[in-house]
Amino acid sequence: MPHLFALLLPLMIVQLGIGLPFFGGGKDKAAEYEQEHTAWVYPPWEHTWGVVRATETHLDVFTLGKATFRNPQGLAAVRLTATDDPDSKGDDDEVTVYGINSGENAIIYNRSMRSIGLFGYDDETRDFLDEPWDIAALPNGLVFVTDSGHRRVVKFRNVDGELVFQSEFGRDGQGALVLPRGIDVTVGGLVVVADAGADRVVLYDTSGVFVKAIGGFDRPVGLAAVDSLDIHTRPKRNYFAVTDSGGQRLRRVDFDGHILAEKDISLIQGERDTYAGHIEIDLYHNIAATDSTNDRLLKFDENLELLSVWGQTGEGRTRFHSPTGIAIWRRFGQAFVAESRGAHYLWVGTDISTPPRLAFPGPGQIRVGLDLTERSQITLEIVDDDGKVLRTRNSYRDPGSRSVLWRYDRATFVRPEPEGRVQIERPGTLPEGEYTLRIRLRATYSSRKAFERVMETSVQLSGN
Repeated sequence: MPHLFALLLPLMIVQLGIGLPFFGGGKDKAAEYEQEHTAWVYPPWEHTWGVVRATETHLDVFTLGKATFRNPQGLAAVRLTATDDPDSKGDDDEVTVYGINSGENAIIYNRSMRSIGLFGYDDETRDFLDEPWDIAALPNGLVFVTDSGHRRVVKFRNVDGELVFQSEFGRDGQGALVLPRGIDVTVGGLVVVADAGADRVVLYDTSGVFVKAIGGFDRPVGLAAVDSLDIHTRPKRNYFAVTDSGGQRLRRVDFDGHILAEKDISLIQGERDTYAGHIEIDLYHNIAATDSTNDRLLKFDENLELLSVWGQTGEGRTRFHSPTGIAIWRRFGQAFVAESRGAHYLWVGTDISTPPRLAFPGPGQIRVGLDLTERSQITLEIVDDDGKVLRTRNSYRDPGSRSVLWRYDRATFVRPEPEGRVQIERPGTLPEGEYTLRIRLRATYSSRKAFERVMETSVQLSGN
């Protein structure tokens, strides 16, 4: 039901807005895990009305009993050009989310902010797909599905909220597929398919014309791709990421077949062998993977160094039951994660994987070392016993092991004035004594306005 949640969320918010009592209730209280593990965070109450996780009951209500969750798999999230008002920024986060319900050979998606779309649940479309696995989409309405049972890729177009069949490809010729699994489509028009049955990745154009095949893989399954025309990636890159070897190896490969980075993710500690069947690339080329066997999300930087492990086994917030598909709307860091009995709506957050490291290399200097899970805005503050902020410093750092050298006796400091103005001063040396060093972390996506990770420690400062 997971992928469905992504598309169910906008509809549930609308229904909440008109007062459906079924979805009422108080605000969820964050569990201890949620407070202490913030690489991913849930959107605030005012953004979702408390609906951050979909259940089978939601699916039953919103599809009038037509659909049940049976082996949900891939997800895709896209902002459709046809429904976007270019003169308004207020609708830019209203994405369309498509989800594969593989066990019912179906696709579930949100037709609009008020209605659910179903493909595969009526006499005309029933059994059209056979064991679909993954889905990819473009803003112009094109949708591509790996139809594993029929050994093909099916191309649809979203026309006024309806999925209309356009064509199929991958059944013959050089691009013939044996067991198509992961799929993605780039802004520049490359359809990239993981063919688990032929140990290769196959590239087509959006018309289905075979471009090339890249071999050397071992049962590739999860796949995500970007190109330099994608305005929602920084910096511009051309590559695809793929998991193979039973979902236990992650590679980043350019479109000429050169391996850019490789990681044996089976070595990441877990109760069971890791299985990363679906992956996604974010704005900064970090790669998120669902580990279905250990009920968690894995996150890697572009060099495939592990940044975070997030999630627990079970039901509810921060807990997963066999997570599968994952989709990220890169512009705002909105993430949707499918699982066997539900789906989660998350935002990209930020966290540290080890405690901060402090050093005092010279008079009036502090060096703060942080192992970041995400590109972050870092705010450092020196606070006195009365809670007054005496010094402040803002900077940005990429994920991984980073440091900030702060010459706090030279830094500007901000002081709120009674009228609300801010006065900037260049202070001298702080008096010797004990202060609080406060570290604030914010991600650069939507979550920055609603969430921050705050840490404090006492420091003894002196002129020496």
